[in-house]
Formats: sequence, C-alpha cells, structure tokens
Amino acid sequence: MARPIDTAPEAYEMMKKLWRSLTPEQKLRKCSEMFAMGKHLILARLQYFYPDATPRELMVMLFRELFRGDLSNEIIEDVVHKIRAMPFHPKWREFLGIDENAQVD
Repeated sequence: MARPIDTAPEAYEMMKKLWRSLTPEQKLRKCSEMFAMGKHLILARLQYFYPDATPRELMVMLFRELFRGDLSNEIIEDVVHKIRAMPFHPKWREFLGIDENAQVD
C-alpha cells in the first residue's frame, strides 16, 4: 500500500506498525467503524444538499454513492428499482439514523 501524499513518512510507518499489531477482530472492528463514519458523512452531505429527500430517496442516493464504480450501472439501477418498490424496512431507520416517528415516504 502506497503512502498517502498528505501523510508524513514517519506517521505512515507508525500507522503500518499499529495496523500490523491489531488482531483480525480488531481490524474488522476498525473497518466497521470507518465504514459507519463514512456512511454518516455521506448522509450528512446528502441531507444538506437534498433537505426534502425522503428516507427512501436517501437510501437510494446512499446506495449509489457507496457502490458507484464497484457495480455496473445496470446492477445499481436494478437495486434502486427494488429499493423503491419494497416496503420500507424498519432496519433502514437505524441505518439512516432516522427518528422512529418520522414519515418515511
């Protein structure tokens, strides 16, 4: 893995040493925490630029952001169609950080 251009060589070496010292479980937990933080940042940006978006549309936009470049447009649009057609799943509220009393559609 190449050193990020905005990271000092000493800091990068320290980061690599720390990462190598973690157990697989700790690495998985860190990756999960980083994913959650990234998801929250994306959602905050989407809610800022699209304040009137419904939770379902936020889920669609989040899905597109997370998988753009990793999945074909055909697969993305197939999943988007399914997200729009299915009943709003209760777990989506937690995933999106939506109040349980908020209108979803």
